[in-house]
Amino acid sequence: MIILFILTTEILTFYSNFPIFPHRMNVLDRTAKRNIFFHILDGSLFMGGMVFFEVSTILVVFIKQINSSPIAIGLIPFLMAIGYNIPGFFSTIYAKRFKQRKQFIMITALIQRLSLLLLVLSTFFINLLHPIVAVTFVLFSFFLFCFSGGIGIPAWLDMVAKTIPVTYRARTFALRIFFASIAGIFFPIFISFILLKNTFPGNYRISFFLGFIFIFLSYVSLLFIKEERDSPIHEKQALKVYFLSLFRIIKDNPNFKRFIITRLVFSVTSWGTAFYTAYALDTIPSVTEYTVALYTLFLNISKGGSSLIFGYLGDRYGNLLVQQLSAAFSTCALILAVLFPSYSVFFIIFIFFGMIVSANLNAGQVLITEFGDDKDRIIFTTISSALIGMAAGFIPLIGGFLLSFKVIGYKGLFTISAFFGAASFLLYLFYVKDPRHDNVKIK
Repeated sequence: MIILFILTTEILTFYSNFPIFPHRMNVLDRTAKRNIFFHILDGSLFMGGMVFFEVSTILVVFIKQINSSPIAIGLIPFLMAIGYNIPGFFSTIYAKRFKQRKQFIMITALIQRLSLLLLVLSTFFINLLHPIVAVTFVLFSFFLFCFSGGIGIPAWLDMVAKTIPVTYRARTFALRIFFASIAGIFFPIFISFILLKNTFPGNYRISFFLGFIFIFLSYVSLLFIKEERDSPIHEKQALKVYFLSLFRIIKDNPNFKRFIITRLVFSVTSWGTAFYTAYALDTIPSVTEYTVALYTLFLNISKGGSSLIFGYLGDRYGNLLVQQLSAAFSTCALILAVLFPSYSVFFIIFIFFGMIVSANLNAGQVLITEFGDDKDRIIFTTISSALIGMAAGFIPLIGGFLLSFKVIGYKGLFTISAFFGAASFLLYLFYVKDPRHDNVKIK
């Protein structure tokens, strides 16, 4: 208890020095403080809105009511990973021609918000369609949302690095997650009420539309972020030359290559996160849609509380430490799912799940911004997003096929994932160096 009290006091003291609080307003200039505030507001609204579409719970149950195929469920993380990560591989060649990354981001972000309306519209006619056609349209709508967002992710991460000082980024992301999780604590209760009191699919129509409102408001907050300095403009390149330059960056930066390898190993743990909800619904009779909403509640409490700790650790000790913890928590959750699957144990699993999500939303993104300089950072973010995204996308899909054709069961998938989770922990611990202290420039 004494150690917990000392740790809590240290974290609160560290956050009290954050420049958004009145007694610390002289720490940074006015523009930096405004940028931090609107970055927090943007993330809080966006992630709060995504609770209404929660991909590991709400969207899974929605899909299961249309078509219970494990392949359809496995496609959710696959489309999300591919949509968010692959497009940047190609869009960066255009984004890096903008002096102000924000100009590019505002276009792609608007398309992303508007595409979300398709998912809302799908709830009006899915009962009239064949289940396979209905699921296809829902998954297409979701993919379009992810794809349009993924086009701007490398430019957005570069803008984050330009507009938030390096020792404030982890806490900025932590507060984004924390405030979103406060909403996430109450929203699942409201969502469960909507799902229980309204008939399908009208209940999901209400939930999805409310999520759209929050996510569109996050777009407005982006308008107030200001880039004080221009990014170096890259000359127009042929596509072949551009892709060759990406491979050269990996070759010339060994620590970045080690980081990518480790993230690829860690991505195998997505077999667990993709199928936790489906596993609980299929194997534990007492788990219902209402229980899933409660699991989401615990996930968000865990995500919000742990975000403050991870923000403290990331800014003070480095974001690599947070990634190490993420791998350890993921391994523990998978072991619990294999050895002790029950109604109550899954609450613990979703607490771990929330911590993993928090760590990856925070340090997983902030750590990438610490590779490279103003000129080349957007290329580092592009490579990491694309390669990690391909792995995180295909692995759950493979898991869905393995389950669908009964090649392996849930416990088999989780056991393999736990092995890779432990391996990624060791790699983070002994193989990867903190880029904040070991930032190798492109030769």
